[in-house]
Amino acid sequence: MQPPRRVDPHRLQRCGDIHICGYTRDKSRFKGFTYIDKPRPQGRGGGIAAIIRKEIKTTIIPIPDVSSFEHLIFKLSGPTPLVTAIIYRPPKPNPSFLSDLSDILTQLSAISPSVLLLGDFNIHVDDPTCKYASEFKETLHCCNFSQHINFPTHSRGHILDLVCSTGLTIHHLSSLNLHISDHLAIIMDINIPIPAQKQKRTITYRNLKSISPSAITASITCKMSVSPPPPPPHFLKTHLNFNPKRLFSTISKLLKPCDNATSSFTTEQCNSFLSFFQTKISNIYSNLTPSSAPPTSPPGSPPSPHSPCPTSPL
Repeated sequence: MQPPRRVDPHRLQRCGDIHICGYTRDKSRFKGFTYIDKPRPQGRGGGIAAIIRKEIKTTIIPIPDVSSFEHLIFKLSGPTPLVTAIIYRPPKPNPSFLSDLSDILTQLSAISPSVLLLGDFNIHVDDPTCKYASEFKETLHCCNFSQHINFPTHSRGHILDLVCSTGLTIHHLSSLNLHISDHLAIIMDINIPIPAQKQKRTITYRNLKSISPSAITASITCKMSVSPPPPPPHFLKTHLNFNPKRLFSTISKLLKPCDNATSSFTTEQCNSFLSFFQTKISNIYSNLTPSSAPPTSPPGSPPSPHSPCPTSPL
């Protein structure tokens, strides 16, 4: 990753997955990358741009412009989105810079707990006697941001290009002299979870308008082996035009009719049930008191109307 500089895009392409550079209009050179930029509204040239590999989904965050510095802010999608803000602060002092920066950092912290702030701030943070640098670092501290650069980033030995973050861990932070600018390129590694690409699904559907009623009738005639016969074509056509769901429900019932007939029982099963029932009645009679017991019939007398009779085979 590199702070904002006007560098050759061909050389930038060889440096990593995300690159930050000065503004250029020739986007055709960045094959395999997404190019986002924010040109300077006034004057000749200038502006901020970022080059990101196409497989990394990027969304620009529309933060209103401020007068004290230029900014380009975007979000990398993921389980925890990474909000990245690229800053360019002109060397000329502006009294509203610290308040503008504090307001933007507050907005970005509300979007995601992981925020990366970097760019050319033109502040000598390495000078302990610089009051403005002390106020700047205090602003970062109040917003819970850490400044990671501790080596010179300019040819004159000062720290002007900064990498600040919250909710992130920065690895292998170093500088690289490309010999095309008075600023050094800043290179780093950041471990962020990238969401896996969603697998594509193939969905098939039935085009009702392309169905031929006569073809359906012919298909049903071939597959059905029991009555009733298939409905005439005009019946299918009427249902097809006005109630396709009912049509296919009717066809399903014709092809797979429900068997509403009760299961048949064998003679042995019926006699077994009768024996169980007679035993149950005898047990109930035996448990009754003598006074409430029903009168018994003499031997050889016809059975009582309430006595169970043997069943005949079905």
